[in-house]
Amino acid sequence: DVTVRVSSLGDPAITATGKGKVMVKDCMNVAVDFEDAHVCPTDTVSIPFTVTNTGKLSDNFKVTASGCPSWLDFETKEYTLDAGKRSSFTLDGTVPASAEGKAQTCTVSAQSVSNSNLAAEATASIAVKNLDQCYCVESKATPNSLTIEQCSNTVIELMAKNCGTQDEKFSVSFTGSAAEWSIVEPKSLVLRPGETQPFYVAVKFPIDAEIKDYELKTTVKGEHSGAQDTEQVTVTAKAFSQEQYTP
Repeated sequence: DVTVRVSSLGDPAITATGKGKVMVKDCMNVAVDFEDAHVCPTDTVSIPFTVTNTGKLSDNFKVTASGCPSWLDFETKEYTLDAGKRSSFTLDGTVPASAEGKAQTCTVSAQSVSNSNLAAEATASIAVKNLDQCYCVESKATPNSLTIEQCSNTVIELMAKNCGTQDEKFSVSFTGSAAEWSIVEPKSLVLRPGETQPFYVAVKFPIDAEIKDYELKTTVKGEHSGAQDTEQVTVTAKAFSQEQYTP
């Protein structure tokens, strides 16, 4: 409250008194927004948060992070924001495989450089998913049983589906008694989550291949995560038929 008294310079006996209120506006303020994050093991991540000058005046803020997972990096910054303006920041790092299935809180804050009592902070959870929640592959060979003559070849379509939540590069390897006679194209595929694309596996028996059943195991494997799926194909060798090659 403020009291104001006015007196006449010519006649001091003439006075007037008035009372009123002086309202001090909240001219400086700040807000921090930081949401929970869910990340995958071995991924390189940038986790965002924002600082907003919600006051009426431009101000300089000290932005810090504390209590965060050790694999997240953030250097303390001083940043000037005009009234009503917002700036975005990120916590950056590579998630170690050992963090799989773990969660930890992290706090980010902004404090006015000119007024240490003016500050805001926000705390969020940084949760690391299990590996099988992030990376997954399914494969299917068509056909999965076939017969090939000696000195001839055939092609097997091997469909690969990324059933995970992250982009992944996949390649194919072979094991089994028919592996030495098998090749694949393309050498690798990058698949988005939910995407399906084919590999083509060519199998060619030599002229002296023993007449019997051979086993071919195809393994589609993620080069980043190691997620994999194996299909088994039975390939039966048939004797070379001279007749079909005779003019």
